[in-house]
Amino acid sequence: MKISLRSIVKILVVIFLFVWFGAQLAKKIDLTTADLGRHIQNGQVIISGSWAEKRAVLNTNFYSYTLPNQSFVNHHWLSGVVFYFIHRPFGFAGLSIFYVLLGMLTFWLYFLAAKKAGGFWLAVFFGLLLMPLMASRAEVRPEMFTYLFSGIFYFILAKWRTGKLVNGWLLILPTVMLFWVNLHIGFVFGFLVVGAFGLEQLVKHFKHQPNGFIPLVFFGGASLLASLINPFGYRALLYPLNIFKNYGYLIVENQSVRFLENLGFTAGEHFLLFKSVIVLLVLLIVFLATKSWRKLNWPGIILAGVSGVMAYFGIRHFPSFAFFAWPLLSGIAFHLLPWERIRLFVRGHLAYRLGGWAVGLAAIVLLAAPQWQAMAALGSAWGFGLLPGSNSAAEFFIKSGLKGPIFNNYDIGGYLIYNLYPAEKVFVDNRPEAYTVDFFENSYKAPQVDEVKWAALAKRYNFNAIFFSHRDYTSWAQAFLISRINDGNWVPIFADSNNIIFIRKSKDNVQLIQKYYIPPERFKVVQP
Repeated sequence: MKISLRSIVKILVVIFLFVWFGAQLAKKIDLTTADLGRHIQNGQVIISGSWAEKRAVLNTNFYSYTLPNQSFVNHHWLSGVVFYFIHRPFGFAGLSIFYVLLGMLTFWLYFLAAKKAGGFWLAVFFGLLLMPLMASRAEVRPEMFTYLFSGIFYFILAKWRTGKLVNGWLLILPTVMLFWVNLHIGFVFGFLVVGAFGLEQLVKHFKHQPNGFIPLVFFGGASLLASLINPFGYRALLYPLNIFKNYGYLIVENQSVRFLENLGFTAGEHFLLFKSVIVLLVLLIVFLATKSWRKLNWPGIILAGVSGVMAYFGIRHFPSFAFFAWPLLSGIAFHLLPWERIRLFVRGHLAYRLGGWAVGLAAIVLLAAPQWQAMAALGSAWGFGLLPGSNSAAEFFIKSGLKGPIFNNYDIGGYLIYNLYPAEKVFVDNRPEAYTVDFFENSYKAPQVDEVKWAALAKRYNFNAIFFSHRDYTSWAQAFLISRINDGNWVPIFADSNNIIFIRKSKDNVQLIQKYYIPPERFKVVQP
């Protein structure tokens, strides 16, 4: 069978598109600040721990010695099991590759939807435009399951909506939900997708037009029942509504675009691209509505609109917005473009061809800047596996025979859980929902800036070591580190580009201090 030149070009473009997206997701794991270590440890406890340990890791603040009985819904427990089974034979490089492959599968589903809505070249163009937003969460996290399963829900319902799939295919939705609710809290996006398509079918139902409202209600209800099959029952279903009720710590990914811009926190972020896409989307929707509102993809508008608002108020939702916006933008552009004139550009006189090349060149320039920014942000972190030196501090702690209790900062909690459990438990880790607001305000932040409160806290828990990520740029963390460098009761014995370890000046630590003592003049102290 002879393959045409046009087909070969398209195949090469698709290969480039997917390889380029995979490249933007390929980020070495910074275990010091990542959640991944804790997820892997969760998986190990759930698989090989005692029944009491399994129950505790699912329902309580299991790894903390400060609030060990604090109630907690481990809503991503199954992700930990998956990560553990991959990590055990393939290590961190295997987890990186797995994450990239999941991302590429998600990308494929939305590419097919965008291609169906607007054709091949529009799907390619908008895929490249939105790619930096889609890949903005380039770290091995459970939320990739949410992007993938959202894609499955969208792809199936979009094809079913046009009559390409019979009702039986909707059985996939509750089947997927059975896993999704146990893998990540983003399972609520499944109900958002069903609701968006269901609303359109409901309108048709009231207008007595052919519709699939009843089958969608049935399979949507089945998905709701499937979401109750988890270790927490209805509590897991309600948890997305309750998680921020006791959330005592600000996380960058949960903050709004405006908030972060006001702080000057824009390096490596794609705020301009996000806002430009929002403006473009609104304009295209308005233009198509004035031309032929019947061609509007209402489920797509609902999904892009809701996820766009969520992304503005919490940048962690950038990928969900970008994926939902992709087929919507492709479809609207398809209905608005003057295709007869475009054919003249391609096949007509030299002037038209030159005009077509000019438009193509402008498109390349438009797409190049965000692509360059995305890859530049990865820098030396591009690749698979762990960042070099990620485990140096933990290896030193173990090799030198150090013991706790440990005072640690928020960012490094998951790192310590992975490396030191069960020998040591943590003061705090990066799960705000697992601690109380009062704990963060009065037992965590306040002692770092108030020496009297620090002395009382140190006496209460009898800290023997301080294990801290000095890349914690919060005002309280920087003030705390400066105070400890100048504190005669604490001695720095390890420091690298990620972490610093102090031990208490005591008789039990004399030999360690003599062997590893780092003079204060080795540190460059900058007043905050």
